[in-house]
Amino acid sequence: MSSCSSRIKAVATLRWVARSVHGDIAIIQRCINRGVEPVARFEEDLRAFTYLVKTQSVTAAQPDSPTAGRLAVRLAVIHSMNRGYDNCGGQTYEEPISIEWVARTIDGRVTFEAVFANSEWDVSINAC
Repeated sequence: MSSCSSRIKAVATLRWVARSVHGDIAIIQRCINRGVEPVARFEEDLRAFTYLVKTQSVTAAQPDSPTAGRLAVRLAVIHSMNRGYDNCGGQTYEEPISIEWVARTIDGRVTFEAVFANSEWDVSINAC
């Protein structure tokens, strides 16, 4: 998932950059360059994903469960690291992001809020 997010944000951010910084070529090149490695990994990622789907059974978590909440937090971290604070792709994770549900911390240091409402998780990461 993190490679996919990295690819998406490396390219999608270009629209924002073109509008907000008037086409600053250095920023545009930085965004494109950050997507190169994740794009190169796409075929391998797809093969690995296909293998996992075919060989492992998955038990779906209840949407309002802590398990689903932890997944929502992990996805929020991945997306924010690829889009927030002038980032535009390039951040991938090889290992699962550590989420401490009761303490509401990410990797033991960054706090978050997660609330299940209206059939979905609303996640806020307190990184600043």
